[in-house]
Amino acid sequence: METIRAYVLATHGRRKLHRDHAAIRQQILNIDYFLKENYSLETSRYLHDYCRNVSGLASLPKLQTHLATGGMVLRRLFRACRTMEARATLLRELSPYYSNIRGVRQGMRSLEQVPEFHAKMIVHGMGDPKFVLVSPKRKRSSADLAEQTCTATEASAQARSGAALKVAKQLGEVRDRVVASGEKATLARIAEQANADGLRTTRGSLWRADTVSRALKRLEEAVEQAEASQNDA
Repeated sequence: METIRAYVLATHGRRKLHRDHAAIRQQILNIDYFLKENYSLETSRYLHDYCRNVSGLASLPKLQTHLATGGMVLRRLFRACRTMEARATLLRELSPYYSNIRGVRQGMRSLEQVPEFHAKMIVHGMGDPKFVLVSPKRKRSSADLAEQTCTATEASAQARSGAALKVAKQLGEVRDRVVASGEKATLARIAEQANADGLRTTRGSLWRADTVSRALKRLEEAVEQAEASQNDA
């Protein structure tokens, strides 16, 4: 069976790509199905770029290099262009390679064979971003599920860390007020004042000496990291 190279563009998720990556999985399914069912072709290799905001051909280095050597690709290029100006720029920069760029949606016609009204639809972003020739019939792979879990865990940890630091800063202000009043800022006294002020831990609990200690330590570490970053700069 004859083979062909295809191109997929990842616009979200982790940068480390594999066939079951959420950003490209449906693209690959569509291309494989279309080529096999209509042309008895197989993809010998998938080229890919990762870009969240395409402003022109320079945003897609692997595609640019491949086209410059005369290679042919199946396209999905314009969805990541966030503005009409970016879509128009990319379409113009691709014009020297129109004969080598073919689309599954267009029945493998090259860009030079696409009617003018379709080019205008591309520039104005009027196409339906969802395009499904064949739906996945299998469960998501363990690699994909692991990636999703890892991403969610990292996001959750960052959110908790941010909330804890915010509360720690507020607790630091309580400590400063206690010191300014002339009192000795013991952990127990800071906890007492924080509770009186209505300040609560990230879990919604009253402050104790041990939780005050942990929060202030977090605040000190954040200050040290910030100072180190400034010194490095």
